[in-house]
Amino acid sequence: MCRQHRVPVALLLCAACWTAPAAALNLGQCDQSLGMESGEIADSQITASSSHNENSVGPHSGRIRTEHRGGAWCPLPVITAEVREYLQVDLGRVTVVTAAETQGRFGNGRGVEWAERYSLQYWRPGTGWRTYRNASGHTLLDGNVNSYLAHKTPLDPPMMASKVRLVPRSEHPRTVCLRAELHGCPYTDGIDSYSMDLPDPKWPDLTYDGVRSAEIMEKGLGQLADGRAGTNDITRPEWVGWQRRPGQLVNITFRFSSLRELETASFHVSNRFTAGVKLFSLAALFFSLDGQQYTESAVTLAPEPDRIFEDSRLLEVSLHRQVARFVRIQLTAADSWLLISEIGFSSAVGASLLAAVGAGCWQQWVLACWQRWVLALVVVGASLLAAVGAGLLAAELRLNMQLAAGPGYARAHGDTYGPLPADEDKVGLCGEPYRVVRLNADYDTAGQRGLRGRTPG
Repeated sequence: MCRQHRVPVALLLCAACWTAPAAALNLGQCDQSLGMESGEIADSQITASSSHNENSVGPHSGRIRTEHRGGAWCPLPVITAEVREYLQVDLGRVTVVTAAETQGRFGNGRGVEWAERYSLQYWRPGTGWRTYRNASGHTLLDGNVNSYLAHKTPLDPPMMASKVRLVPRSEHPRTVCLRAELHGCPYTDGIDSYSMDLPDPKWPDLTYDGVRSAEIMEKGLGQLADGRAGTNDITRPEWVGWQRRPGQLVNITFRFSSLRELETASFHVSNRFTAGVKLFSLAALFFSLDGQQYTESAVTLAPEPDRIFEDSRLLEVSLHRQVARFVRIQLTAADSWLLISEIGFSSAVGASLLAAVGAGCWQQWVLACWQRWVLALVVVGASLLAAVGAGLLAAELRLNMQLAAGPGYARAHGDTYGPLPADEDKVGLCGEPYRVVRLNADYDTAGQRGLRGRTPG
């Protein structure tokens, strides 16, 4: 018995725009060279405010450990406390930058210029240019002490940026030249920004780069999404804290750069109960496609109170693949203080076409998914061709078997009523038509020449 197999086209196309979930940011695996030295960053992605000579010491010469033309990028004016020249690197997409590395101009032994100190500026979609500030509040980074040794400065916290500017600094007039590399990894969390109730000054969000008011912080990223989990020492700057009475709420809203299919949410929290710091008693998470209308029912997490161990800990809740671009979190305080160092999500891009259409994000969805659609269509087409080819092969094999069914005639499968009329049209069980024809009477059913009705001489 033959069977017709249907290709699950809807399943393939629906899965075409789903990617494997990305876990929350892991800084332990985020120190890759981003492409200045290797050339992965093209010359067109490297620009500068000015150059002393565009051809010899232009921005394209600012690649670390590379002796290209003049040997480094050199700005036109002498650097002073008031002059702000920069070398700009376009990373092409939002990237986690965890370190900056600089080097002076060696120039095959002729160079004597380097930057003793520098600052960083960064930009990403939805924000203007910001000056990087480390966890200690400093903006100036140590540069080089000679023209040939490279110096790498870890960035604590890291910065999320699409474009980075290295700005040489000097308190006294100085001719400066610079080569650079950036280190980090792709930013896969997809968090565009978060807004929250203003933390207490005792535990502020020191690196938040959004807008601050008297009651709220919004449209920025900071310590809650920088990949750094706080230790048991609550005096460390990794912690962000709110003072509340038991039962009062802390509100935090996360916005993603596109629709996400959310698998889990995690909270790194302190439980130093002897200092009035406890785990939240309840976390309620609401979801929205447009930031206006949120789900009425919430996904909740209610951790058991712990009056024995004061260790900080990671709390995780399943979000059941909820599709959303906005997540509103309401945390209920259990004591005088609520301290959090990190909130992360395991999520994937583009889970559902229906959700994208419902959110009015059709164009964005298509742009993000067209390559996977093409791949899925190729797979579907190949499957259909394979199915058609298999059907034709099966029909041919069946017809060959029928042609050998009896002496002198081709018979249809299951025909038990004697010879069939010549040239009779038949239809097989799978719907493929074939024509029954009378065979040459001089051939037997095995296809060997013989004599029918005669006695061999």
